[in-house]
Amino acid sequence: MSLFVIPRKVRLRLEKIQREFLWGDMEERRKIHLVRWAVICKDKRHGGLGLRYLKDFNHALLGKWLWRFPIERESFWRRVIVGKFGEVQGGWTTREVRESYGTGLWKDIRKGWEEFFLKTRIRIGNGRQTRFWWDIWVGDSKLKDLFPLMFRIAANNSVVVADFWGRQEGGGGGWEVHFRRPFQDWELEEVSRFLGYISTVKVQEGEDFLVWKIERKGTFKVKSYYRSLKEDNSPLRTRFFAWEAVWGKISTVDMLMRRGWSMVNRCNLCKENKETANHILIHCGKTRDLWNLLFSSFGVVWVLSESVRNLLLEWKMKGPGKKRSVVWKMASICLFWCIWGELNRRIFQEEEMSDMSLRKLFLRHLVPKGSKVELKADGQFTLEDPLGQFIWQAQSGAHGVAYAAMLESGNSVLASEDSSYVWESFKSPADTILPTQVLEIGGMLSSRQAEGNYSKGSNTHDAGNSSNSGERVIFDELGRLYVVLKNGGSVNLKSGSAEDSSGDYYHRATLDFDGVFRIYGHHKLQSNGSRAQSWPTCECLPGFSLVDTYKKVNGCKQNITQKCEPGGGSNPEDLFEKHELSNTFWAATANFEKMESYGEDLCWKSCLYDCNCVVAVLKEGTC
Repeated sequence: MSLFVIPRKVRLRLEKIQREFLWGDMEERRKIHLVRWAVICKDKRHGGLGLRYLKDFNHALLGKWLWRFPIERESFWRRVIVGKFGEVQGGWTTREVRESYGTGLWKDIRKGWEEFFLKTRIRIGNGRQTRFWWDIWVGDSKLKDLFPLMFRIAANNSVVVADFWGRQEGGGGGWEVHFRRPFQDWELEEVSRFLGYISTVKVQEGEDFLVWKIERKGTFKVKSYYRSLKEDNSPLRTRFFAWEAVWGKISTVDMLMRRGWSMVNRCNLCKENKETANHILIHCGKTRDLWNLLFSSFGVVWVLSESVRNLLLEWKMKGPGKKRSVVWKMASICLFWCIWGELNRRIFQEEEMSDMSLRKLFLRHLVPKGSKVELKADGQFTLEDPLGQFIWQAQSGAHGVAYAAMLESGNSVLASEDSSYVWESFKSPADTILPTQVLEIGGMLSSRQAEGNYSKGSNTHDAGNSSNSGERVIFDELGRLYVVLKNGGSVNLKSGSAEDSSGDYYHRATLDFDGVFRIYGHHKLQSNGSRAQSWPTCECLPGFSLVDTYKKVNGCKQNITQKCEPGGGSNPEDLFEKHELSNTFWAATANFEKMESYGEDLCWKSCLYDCNCVVAVLKEGTC
C-alpha cells in the first residue's frame, strides 16, 4: 500500500473482512451492522472508532513519494523517474503523465500531486527553483490567482522568483517586477497591494525547499496527510447548525413560544406562515427559490421532504454523480446556513437582502475558498475544490490545446501550439456580448432562466432573423449596437444614444431573463458608476400587475374584478381613470375590434363603453 495503488476490488474485499470481524458475522449467520462503515472510519474525536479508511490511507502512504521527489534530488530512483517522464520547472515533480494506456508505478503516484501540493508551501532561498506566478511561496495561494490583473499584464508569466529580485550593493536587494505596459490610474491601488504582499518575502542564500503546511515543524507525515483527506468540506459551525435543525432546536418563533415566550408566530421571511424549522429551511417561498436554483444548477428533479431530518437522510442516499458529489454533499447545509443568516439579518439588523443578492450569496457558499478552474491537457475546463476533488467539469470539445487566455477584449480563447484559436468564447455566446464582438448570421443569444438562475431560458435572439437584409450584428467599443446590412448600410438597434465617446465606461449587452435586450455600462474609475441603457421595458398597464415577477413574458393580470353580465342594471358602478401612454408598442397579435377613421376622443370612449375592453390603441387614425 505504500508503493502501489490498491485495486478497488481488493480494497472492498479487505473492508468486508474488517466489517464482518467487527460485527461478529459468521458464515451461517450475518448480524446487523448498526453503524455505517464511513462513520466507523472517522477519527475518534469526530465520533468514529478511528479505523483506517483504506482508500485514503493508501493515498496518504503514496504521498511520501511525492514529498521525497523534490527532497532527494540526487537519488538514483529519482533520476530514473526524471529520465522517463521529465520534470517541471523547479524540479518539484515530474511532468504530468498523459499516456492513456499502461499501469506504470509512478503514473499512479503522480495523479495525487495537485492535491498534495495544495498542502505545501515553498520557502524561498535563492529563488531559482520557484516559479514566481505559478507556485505557492508567499501566503497560501498562487500569485496568479490572488492578483489576476498583475498576472495578465506581466512581461513574462513563466519567470522564477530570482528573476524579479534585484541585487543591491551591500548584500541587500528588492523586488523589480516587470510589466509590459504602464499602469492605468485605476490599477495603482492593486499595484500597491501586490507589492506590499510580496515584500514580506526576501531572496537569500541557499536553495528553495518545500514545507508541509499542516505540520508545525514543516515535515511531511503520513498521519497528518491522512487526517486532512478525511476532513469535511463544510465548516464546523454549519454542520452543527444542521444538527440542531434535525432535532428541531434552532431558535424559531415556534420553539421560543413552546418555551414560554409570548410573541406572534409569523415567518419573518415570507410574512405569511408560522415560523417553524421545517418551514424556514424547506417550505418558505424565499427558501424554495434557493432550492429551485440549486436543483436547476445540478439538473435534477427533486420532491422536498416534509422535515429537515428526512431531507438530509434522502440527501445522503441520492446525488448527481461522483464528480459533483463534493458540492452536492455540502449544498443542503450551505442553503440552511444562508437562509438562517438572512432571517437573523431581518430580525436583529432590520436589513433585507434582495432576492438576487441572496442567490449570489448562496452560490458563493457552494464553492469552497481556494477552489480553482483549470484547463486540462485534453481541452477540458474543470472546477476543483482546494483538495483537488472535482466540483464541475465541462467538455470544451477542443483537441490539441496548448494554452488558454483571456484577451483584452474579454474574449476567452483556447489556442493550439501555433497560437491559432481552436475555440473562442466570442463565437459561443450565452446571454451576453462584449464590445468588438460580432454576431454573424446563425449566431444566437439565449437568456438565463431567471434572475440568479443561469440555466438556459426560453428567450432567444437569432442573428439570422434580425433583418431580412442584415448580414451581422456588431457591438463596438463606444457601446453602439447595430445591424450591418448586405448593401453596406447599417441600422441602429438602440433608440437614443448609447455612445460613450469619452471611453470612460466598460460596456456589455445582455439578453436578460425577462426577454429585454439591455446595454449596461460600468465606469472604469468609480466602483459604483454602473448604468443601464435599454430598450423600452415590458410593463403592465395601470390597474394590472405581473403574473410572475421573475418571468415578465408570462404577461399581466387585472387587479380588479370587473362584472360584465348582460343587462348590467343591477351591477355596482365601476369607476375608471383614463391613462395615456405615448410612444408605446402594443404587442398583441390579434385585435378584438378594428375601427378606421376614429379620432382620439371617440377611440377611448368606445373602449370605455365596452365592458370587455381593456385597452384602446390609436395608430394613424385606426382604433
